[in-house]
Amino acid sequence: MKKITLFFVAFALLTMYSCKKDVPQPQPTTNTMELSFQVDETDFPGLKNSDEDVPECSPLTMHYAQFEFGGVTYYSDIYVTMDGKILTKAVKIDLGQNPDETLLLENFLIYNDVIPDGHGPEDILLRAAPAYQSTYWDLMENQLNIEVKVEAFVKKEVIVDVLCFEELYYDNFGFTWFEMNKVKIERQCWFGDVCTGKLADYIGSEYDLTVQGAQMDMPAIMKMEVFKNGVLVRTFDNKLHVDGTAWYGEGACMEVYWANDEDLQETFRFDLYVWLPVGPIFDWVWIDSFEFLDENCPDPGPDGVNDFVLGNCQMPDADLIYPAWMNLPPGPITMAVGGVYGPGTQGLYLDVTLSGFADDYDFHPGLQGVFCGNELTHISLNHTYTVTPISSLRVPGSFQLDQVTAHKLNYMFNHIPEIIGAYDYDTPGTNWAAVQDAIWNIVNGKTLPAGGTAEALVDNASGHAAWDVYPGDWAAIFFDAGTTIQPLFIVVDP
Repeated sequence: MKKITLFFVAFALLTMYSCKKDVPQPQPTTNTMELSFQVDETDFPGLKNSDEDVPECSPLTMHYAQFEFGGVTYYSDIYVTMDGKILTKAVKIDLGQNPDETLLLENFLIYNDVIPDGHGPEDILLRAAPAYQSTYWDLMENQLNIEVKVEAFVKKEVIVDVLCFEELYYDNFGFTWFEMNKVKIERQCWFGDVCTGKLADYIGSEYDLTVQGAQMDMPAIMKMEVFKNGVLVRTFDNKLHVDGTAWYGEGACMEVYWANDEDLQETFRFDLYVWLPVGPIFDWVWIDSFEFLDENCPDPGPDGVNDFVLGNCQMPDADLIYPAWMNLPPGPITMAVGGVYGPGTQGLYLDVTLSGFADDYDFHPGLQGVFCGNELTHISLNHTYTVTPISSLRVPGSFQLDQVTAHKLNYMFNHIPEIIGAYDYDTPGTNWAAVQDAIWNIVNGKTLPAGGTAEALVDNASGHAAWDVYPGDWAAIFFDAGTTIQPLFIVVDP
């Protein structure tokens, strides 16, 4: 995992004034405020990274600060007191005739004085702050572009993060006190594959715009939402490069980075989405979430890249392997149960008519033959149910069947020809009964006749509790009407 460590410091801004008791003082002709900066001493280690665009934090001495307040540029020397405090010399800020106006501290920079004769163009910038909406600006908790109401003889305390990074500039400061706040930028690279047995669904999509075009195995178009302590702080995606040119995940990993305060324990979460067909369109589909503390992000392994596969492309070395995407209606649909069973008119256990969704998913509206998924729950003939389609590749914990059972059923359906021969999945003839009995044995432990076809089907599937569906294989889709209603299902090519 590649990481960039960027250290943040904070500075104390002090309003200074003096008075003498019982001695009348002349009224000033202008309102002024004296400011000095106290810098808490800290260690600024150099950054070591192979990326050319990441400079090292310089070990050079901090000589002076340059900042703009109310549109005026000021310079203030930095010195160290006898007790080790790092300070800037006080400067006077002219508040004009209105001491209560709102001013902006427009930037704050710290320089090394190369030629010790005061500030000049040859000096080296050591510390700077990310400007408003610059690369790391939104990762700062104490961001710039803050309006400050400056009041004469009033001290204020505000925290602002100052980044040790040469090419980022502070904009819009307005603080009297700055405290130490050491933060580092963590980063990871992510790369994914999408595998599909339905290539036609991807033709004409963004996947078809890559150099290789849509393929059975293609780079994943993805996005990552980064949350800090439950709040969304940044979204990354690989649809386009930062300059607006095409990318679509091809040829480079997607870099994800986040700001980690070294003095606090913070909770982060990555939400991974992939651009996938949802009905007739493409949309972001949630795949997984990763929650961790501070820099303890998902382990990328020895190659330093978090790679995943969506759908089985026979890539066992991927860090994360997810089941194939099944394009199912996202909400409940209507299922009208027929009047005959064992078999129904379509040659399977029962007939249903599905409706309430478009004809753009992995199964279609209309009359379907279905199998029964649980012999011990009931279902009524000539009755209409509201059901939720469930992928057998990703079974929720609340469903009547667990994931192990779904794996065994999928294995059995993909290997029926090994037992029955030329099995027709749409019109199986008399074989429907053996298949249904085998399902009930796998799900409910139904006793089967010894030496029969159903027993052979079960024996063939019994050792495959973690079997993976490959592109071109069959996978079950369950129709769930609740825990007390018999789930029905069909098989499709995902």
